[in-house]
Amino acid sequence: MALSARNILLLTLVADSVDTDRLLLYWSIFYDIFIDKKTVLLLREQCHKLIEAAANIPTWDASVYARFIKFATVETLNKTRGHWLSYAETLVLSDARQKQLKRIVLAKMKEESSSRIGGSMSAMPSAAPLSFRFTLSTKTYDQYWKTGITSPNMTPSSTQLNPTFLFSMAGRQFNLHYGTNPCAAFHLGLTLTKAAYDDSTSSHPGSTVQEVWDAYRQQFSRWSAAFHRPLSSSDQRQSKIIIRFTCGDALAFCDGLQRCMAGDYTPTVYSSMWGGTKFLFHDRTMPISFNAIDTFNLSDHLGLLNVLVATTPLLMVTPYTSVTTSSLLSYKDHPTQRSAIEERVLLDFPTLSILLGIMPICFSSGLTFYNGSEAASLSTALDRKRHHERVSWKFAQFIHARWSGNFTQRSYRAHFEPADLARKLLDVYLKMFEENEGFSSAFECLMTGNLNFTHVQNIHYHQRSFAYFLRLVRSLGFVEASWPQVIRHFINYVVTNSRILLGANHIQNFFSELDILGIYSEDNDLPWHVSKTFVEDFPSCQEWDVVPQIIYIVLKAPRSALRRLETVAVNRSANPILQCEAFWDNCHSFHDSIRPIFGDIIDSDKGRKVIIEDPEGLRGSSPLIVSFFIPMCILADQRHNLQVG
Repeated sequence: MALSARNILLLTLVADSVDTDRLLLYWSIFYDIFIDKKTVLLLREQCHKLIEAAANIPTWDASVYARFIKFATVETLNKTRGHWLSYAETLVLSDARQKQLKRIVLAKMKEESSSRIGGSMSAMPSAAPLSFRFTLSTKTYDQYWKTGITSPNMTPSSTQLNPTFLFSMAGRQFNLHYGTNPCAAFHLGLTLTKAAYDDSTSSHPGSTVQEVWDAYRQQFSRWSAAFHRPLSSSDQRQSKIIIRFTCGDALAFCDGLQRCMAGDYTPTVYSSMWGGTKFLFHDRTMPISFNAIDTFNLSDHLGLLNVLVATTPLLMVTPYTSVTTSSLLSYKDHPTQRSAIEERVLLDFPTLSILLGIMPICFSSGLTFYNGSEAASLSTALDRKRHHERVSWKFAQFIHARWSGNFTQRSYRAHFEPADLARKLLDVYLKMFEENEGFSSAFECLMTGNLNFTHVQNIHYHQRSFAYFLRLVRSLGFVEASWPQVIRHFINYVVTNSRILLGANHIQNFFSELDILGIYSEDNDLPWHVSKTFVEDFPSCQEWDVVPQIIYIVLKAPRSALRRLETVAVNRSANPILQCEAFWDNCHSFHDSIRPIFGDIIDSDKGRKVIIEDPEGLRGSSPLIVSFFIPMCILADQRHNLQVG
């Protein structure tokens, strides 16, 4: 949410005024890590203005900024306002404290930039065909990370820390990404020609760092003026530009929008992997379907198939609709870029076009997948792990469509034998979870005390991921008539398969996910069996109208049990993998679909247990409450032998 707080701060400043003297201050607020007193005064004034406007949703809607900035949820507004409050509090710290913060931040910047390789090249793609000549990019990056300001000559007045760089999800601490480079936000090709915006032949490459920064500021000023122009129109009630902000997990947000498409605006989807907050969309006018979605490189962090499964249902079914994915990482060597993308999406493109209804346009058009720009070639030469590949995906039904005044969808129907389709689904399942087998070795390291978090940072898929994939495949309708046979064949293949070392240990978790999503129920006679055996031994359950097939188990872990995680540096434990386990007789089951909440469990007035969340989260002292679901039949049959943890 820290990035949104900074972005809204800049956008509102530009909306207020684009006077030349103020634009220089805007630049400093957004890019300089250390700022002068004049900039501090403007930043403090704007923070107080935004804090007052964002007291609640009604006050924000009544503000001048509500015309073009919207908050999708109350949680987003509150968290953004919290950052502005933190900025205002930091700005009034004593001079001695400000100098101390500056020394600390400069030391961390030096340590971070010297320990990383390749950060200075992050702006190279912005230089386009002139990237090989852009040697000044390295100089501007080094100077920025050495001084914290975007001026070759550091002025004594720039002594106060810019608080917009001091807060993030990790709390109040300097946690700037090592690749941060103001150069990357601008068209560096223009900078190399000394920002000649006309067709003059007298342009020549900028030769000094000062000329480069001056060219950046000119572009920043032009962008600000262009953004300000439509906002200053005579009609103050409406704006052609509307930017909506949402705080939450990207995949969960897409799931929430899918529910809104079905008319369900109730808060049922958790907004993040941690905590108990759910998406509560108060704005019923927000768009819930789109003709363009750009996911940048989320696929590197969330898994390409996860991203496509989450976004495809949100697309308008039109010929010009597309979703764009990018990748900054090359996981393995491949003979072609197509093979690399197919490995990441876990499907070959023809099968993908049938099961999900989309395909990359570079496949259908016959164009190359290879990014042949000079910037990409230079980046690859300097760092083989990066290739900056962008792929656009469109609906397969419009590929090669005939044009007769209007686009005409291709008329086709896919036919599968149930067993054949089940085997194709099994191939995806195996690819999805064979990739995660590395977790087994990491688990062994954990048990022996040789914990290495690099082993467990890149696991993208779990049982719920595949359940969502199945739900999307089924929703396309071509397989609905034979779905019961397909899913039975598939379940049989999964249960009898031995290629995944710990596959059997996830079966109960997988069955639970399928049952919750309505994809598959393990036994039609199960409800009667559970009701009879469970109610006999647990009289309190006689008040239940229906004994569910899936039940949640809630665990309370004392804070002392988390010390191993708390002692690890923040940048190494950003994505700790947690899961619950169940033991009974000679059986063992993993459950990775968990809900961790820092807080405590109390008794409510109605005789129920209620989880009270600690707003301090990991930084607080409350125990960790973890809930996970398990088939009721296990609890009913093994109620005396079951152990969980």
